Amino acid sequence: MTFSSADAARRTAVALEGRMVIDPTWGVVTVTDVEADGTCWPIQVAFSAAGRRWETAFEIGDIADEREPLPENFGEEQAQEMASLAVTWVLERLAA
Repeated sequence: MTFSSADAARRTAVALEGRMVIDPTWGVVTVTDVEADGTCWPIQVAFSAAGRRWETAFEIGDIADEREPLPENFGEEQAQEMASLAVTWVLERLAA
């Protein structure tokens, strides 16, 4: 049995809310808004840095190997890890 992808999306969205990182180029990058429609991926995320605001969406395949099933015990720790991967993905988009 594997954990529901929709539940993983919701938990990851909650873990992303208000997250802040310091980027050497952009300074403080803050997640300002997160939306997961509750049925599955993608997660919509808005973030700001250096007085600018961006919006994007990401799928589970953007931040993790979607061929790997989500663990049955997907909880807070896994959601935090997915949120960290999502922030890294956002920073890579900013650098491009």
